[in-house]
Amino acid sequence: MPTYVFLVTLTEKGKSHFEEVRKSGKTLSEFIRGLGGESKGAFMTLGRFDIIEIVEFLDDLAALKYSMRSTESGLANVETLKGFAEKETEFFIP
Repeated sequence: MPTYVFLVTLTEKGKSHFEEVRKSGKTLSEFIRGLGGESKGAFMTLGRFDIIEIVEFLDDLAALKYSMRSTESGLANVETLKGFAEKETEFFIP
């Protein structure tokens, strides 16, 4: 399955209501499974992003649905990246 990296920045609302962020994370984990996806890990980070989550989805549409759902609560902004394993890039990177 394709891999996606979600770079999460908490909004002011998210920073001041962190318990809601935790609850939202549990709900979103169920949403991932409902879309046929699998979370490979979520990490709180230091630096530009507050949370990074790595998820495998069946396709780009499922990743888009997840990304849109992630921001509905107004707790976070999300930037989505599609990742490619080294084996997938062998044809254009010698």
